[in-house]
Amino acid sequence: MGIMMESNELNISEITRRSGISHSSVEIHLELLVELGLLTEKRFNRIRIFRVNHSNPYTNAWALPLGMEVHLVGVQPGVARAFS
Repeated sequence: MGIMMESNELNISEITRRSGISHSSVEIHLELLVELGLLTEKRFNRIRIFRVNHSNPYTNAWALPLGMEVHLVGVQPGVARAFS
């Protein structure tokens, strides 16, 4: 998720290259992150582009350990305090 937070939008091949993880492992993780609503996916024939879903308030929680400034909008108060 850190690679995605830094770039916002990437295809599987680029994520695989940057992470050093196998294509199949990256694909499994990306599909889970899409299912959780942390990423969105666009398809252009065989090309799959993944993008960070900033409308999901939990997505911003990933940015905090990376030192990125975020605003936890729409998150329950107790959760927001834990990340501030």
